Amino acid sequence: MKNKIKICDLPNGCIIWSKHEILGVTGLSLSSSFKDKYCVKIDGNCFDYELVLESESDNK
Repeated sequence: MKNKIKICDLPNGCIIWSKHEILGVTGLSLSSSFKDKYCVKIDGNCFDYELVLESESDNK
């Protein structure tokens, strides 16, 4: 698995994805309930990150 990053450590304007759906944009539309969750960088766009699901993070 790629390096996990805490969502609250990302700059504003990053797009957070989960299972091919946008959860929100950091600093704009992403719920504060995600601030302590982790994500990984998605290849192809410098603004895209994928949410790391609880079950995935427990196994790594």
